[in-house]
Amino acid sequence: MAVLKNAGICSRDSICVHSELFKLGKILKTKDEFLNDIISALYSCVGADIHKPKSSLGTVIVPTFTYDFCKSGVYDKKNSRSEVGILGEYFRKLPNIYRSDDPIFNFAIFGKDTDKYKGFSLSCFGEQSNFKKMIDNNVKFITLGTIDTGCTLVHYCEELLQVPYRYHKDFFGKIIDENSIQKE
Repeated sequence: MAVLKNAGICSRDSICVHSELFKLGKILKTKDEFLNDIISALYSCVGADIHKPKSSLGTVIVPTFTYDFCKSGVYDKKNSRSEVGILGEYFRKLPNIYRSDDPIFNFAIFGKDTDKYKGFSLSCFGEQSNFKKMIDNNVKFITLGTIDTGCTLVHYCEELLQVPYRYHKDFFGKIIDENSIQKE
């Protein structure tokens, strides 16, 4: 937690955490103990309370991207596995976690600003996307162990600047919400 505070993370902050935890070194605990310690440190730093989500001061956001949607055409908010690491997969299953609607670049979210990330956008990186919402809400981006992969926010910047090597691709499919209701 001291590392987070030294990096300028404070109570009431909203943070988005990209991670490659195995690049941090050898884990000396069980997987669940290790992941729980990381989540507890994140919650503690921003003033999020797992037992009282509505009274949390800050917000924790973790990627739970599901690239498989591009092949299967199905995104099940409750059951589609995160394809970007164990932290997101662990975090999305915790109590009171909201998972966003984007079928590809979705996030698991806990804390005071959760409601700001509800709603669907036709563009993963456009004006209604979670990335734009994070920028508008002054979210601080944290990378834990991500030396080579960086942070997906760069794709939002690329779309904003309309770089020639990126293109917008419409997607079609089914989204199954947390109540098992299908939307197309």
